Amino acid sequence: MKSEKTNGYKAFEYQPKEYWQQRLARDFSLGGVGYLGLGRILNSYLYRLRVVAVDRAIKRWKIDVRGKSILDVGCGTGFWLEYWSRRGAAELSGVDIAEVAIDRLRQRFPNAKLYCDDISNPSFSLPTCFDIVSAFDVLFHITDDEKWSLALRNIARHLKPGGWLLLTDLFLHGRELAGTHQVSRTLSLYLEQLMSLGFEYLGRLPIFVFAHPPIDEQNKWWRKLLEAFWAFQVKAIYLARRLKIEPFVAHPLGGLIVFADLVATYLCREGPTSELMVVRKVQLL
Repeated sequence: MKSEKTNGYKAFEYQPKEYWQQRLARDFSLGGVGYLGLGRILNSYLYRLRVVAVDRAIKRWKIDVRGKSILDVGCGTGFWLEYWSRRGAAELSGVDIAEVAIDRLRQRFPNAKLYCDDISNPSFSLPTCFDIVSAFDVLFHITDDEKWSLALRNIARHLKPGGWLLLTDLFLHGRELAGTHQVSRTLSLYLEQLMSLGFEYLGRLPIFVFAHPPIDEQNKWWRKLLEAFWAFQVKAIYLARRLKIEPFVAHPLGGLIVFADLVATYLCREGPTSELMVVRKVQLL
């Protein structure tokens, strides 16, 4: 798999806690938690598309957020804590492996319960269970298969019966793809693991079509077109940053991408890249 440019991070010596502590300490923004190399502005447009996908999921599956308890796994800069708060969640909790994230978020969300811990830790345990758990762009950064399985088990243990799990990944139809600090696993493996943990699979929604590399696109001609558009985005932002005109390029480019993907993700049943999966806990472990 062609992974993200590491921008000076020693990803080939990937130690999750150290890696994310360093990455967020250097850039505590959507540029720091998003796709490296795209910058803060363009990543902020991509997060708008993530919000659209979650909004669509809430509407489609009639997920009641108001008054509910929610845990955000990999809470990072607090983007999703803010999202759940705006939609009426009564109790907010977050867990992140990076101390810098938790330290900063405690100042911003004084009423939230925030934990510096590793969701894949065998001893992971929180004092309560939740109505909803979100794990957005997190699980593919757990590169060890046993720890990935344990992370899913830990999430399941902290969901109430009938609770919702919303998670994102590529959910590949082909073989697993591994990069320097991420492993994209197959849809069949996800379903196997989730079913074994007592989850009911409800469905997936595409998050991007044009805004990310089309790793899971099966049609070679459509894939070539999407790859060309992706390469154009990356090169345009790289050049704009070198010329110090990033805002003048990133804003119109981001607007174009959002418009194109709003239409494309509405029309597509399967996405060529990141997707949002919704499952519900129906059995106790």
